[in-house]
Amino acid sequence: MNGARRPIRPLSTSGSAAARAGETGFLAALVMLAGQLVWRLNWSQGGVVPAFPETVLAAIARLTPLSVFGAATENYGGLAKKATFVAVLVGIAAVGYGAGVLAGRLSRRTGPGLAGRLLAAGTVAGGLLLFALLVVLPIANLGAFASQSAHTVDILTQFLVTFALFGITWALFADPAPGLVPADATAGGAASVSRRRVVGRAARGTATLAALAGVGGTTWRLLTPRTAPEAVDASREAAQRIADAAGRAAPAPSGPAPVAPTSAAVPAPPGAASAALALPFEQLEANGKLTPVLTSVADFYHVSKNVSDPTVSADGWALEVTGLVDREIRLTHADLLARATDQKITTLCCISNELNGDLIGTAQWSGFPLATLLAEAGVQPGAVDLKFHC
Repeated sequence: MNGARRPIRPLSTSGSAAARAGETGFLAALVMLAGQLVWRLNWSQGGVVPAFPETVLAAIARLTPLSVFGAATENYGGLAKKATFVAVLVGIAAVGYGAGVLAGRLSRRTGPGLAGRLLAAGTVAGGLLLFALLVVLPIANLGAFASQSAHTVDILTQFLVTFALFGITWALFADPAPGLVPADATAGGAASVSRRRVVGRAARGTATLAALAGVGGTTWRLLTPRTAPEAVDASREAAQRIADAAGRAAPAPSGPAPVAPTSAAVPAPPGAASAALALPFEQLEANGKLTPVLTSVADFYHVSKNVSDPTVSADGWALEVTGLVDREIRLTHADLLARATDQKITTLCCISNELNGDLIGTAQWSGFPLATLLAEAGVQPGAVDLKFHC
């Protein structure tokens, strides 16, 4: 009968159809990641609001035993963090492949058209979004639906938009009717289906390469932040000026002035031995083989679980002392600078620093004693612990 529904037969095996759906899911995950990283680099309020991959990394860091974290820092330094971040990106892309396979199966029920594909991909993306909001965010210490973050709206907006981008990308690039074609298709019809499939694969491949380039480029920018050369030079010059001033202010050695010995039997004057010991270091210093006396801010080491540390604005920032105190104190950044009259040259060394390691630095620090602040607040007798959080 002319009005009867034409039977359909598979044009390819279900395995190859699932693989194509998975490849489209891989592409959709890359597009989602590229969107998240582009947003992170351009619209995340100075890096204060993390992208989704950074949130996953923060969750992994919280679940990592401290001994493992310390060993990774000692053996690999910042490379461990960067490698873990890249592994997170690969893992998200792999999950995207599996999500694409699942969306392909659902599209057989919702229909092969664009609306059906959107419904299938949206259902899968929605499930992944709920997992991120209810599982990943709490583990990352942000609370369910980012309720414990100061940037809840920004985080939720990023997640909703980019996970929706996953679903839309999958629906646009997935096969309209994966593996299906009318059973009585003519040779011309089959050829048309074949041409559409070739064009679809070419478009999917081109989009995948472009998305890979986008993820790679944004990841490189995030992992290798650059400081302006003039800022680095100014920081090093400031450190050198402080070191020179400290050297001039150092008291002269006490005791009689050294006198050259007239014979081998005359004992060496006081200070001659130390001068002889200092000579090799002076030679190394002249040859540029010693680190500076003071480490500039630009060169000072830091250990952080963040992929890229945020730039925190001084506007609105405050130091608050609360809890079991007689008087709660709130100091703005300007208040803190006004009180910071004490200056000390101190060396800091990370507990994970190895012999000849670079996790050590010496600088002039400005501030005021914590004991003074606590005395002003009036710590009550029942206080046991002092907790710092930021």
